[in-house]
Amino acid sequence: MRRTMLAFLTAALLAPPHASAQMAEKGSYTACDGHVIKSTMCVQFGKDPSGENTSMIAIHEENDTGRLTYITLECRGTGRMAVYVQSKNMLLTQEDFDLEIMPKVSYRIDNGALKSLEVYPAHEFDANGEPVPDLAAVGLPGDVLGEIARAGKRIQIVIERNGFSKLTYSFPTYGLETSMKLIQFCNRM
Repeated sequence: MRRTMLAFLTAALLAPPHASAQMAEKGSYTACDGHVIKSTMCVQFGKDPSGENTSMIAIHEENDTGRLTYITLECRGTGRMAVYVQSKNMLLTQEDFDLEIMPKVSYRIDNGALKSLEVYPAHEFDANGEPVPDLAAVGLPGDVLGEIARAGKRIQIVIERNGFSKLTYSFPTYGLETSMKLIQFCNRM
């Protein structure tokens, strides 16, 4: 089954086109519909009015007892996903956001070498449905999704923020395969 999940995740990549002004539209993860036993995975089920799967998986950071830091894997239509890191800490200032100065982000799979990522600004929506910058989140390129799927135990994300201390987060990947089954690999529900 791991090979099936890896094939899906490789095909489901939703890499935003390369553009400095690209802004990621982050979903709104608000509550868990279910946890995967013995894991830090949380699943939220959803679909839009047309029936497209909008479910998401949150992989909670293992040391954040408040569960405010996580990676989200968000369904974006049939077989497509977007990936974000949401932090309990500010990742960039409003000025950095406006000037498109993104933090330097790298990742490590299990005990592998650190690899750099190009990240994208993220925004959420206010009560009127208007986009507002999310200064505690960044969008990740879609190709990192396959890396997450290949992780044996964890993925580590290192964020070097402009003018702030460096952050290192560790996300256990146990339960990802079960979580993907629960959201039906982003197919229609």
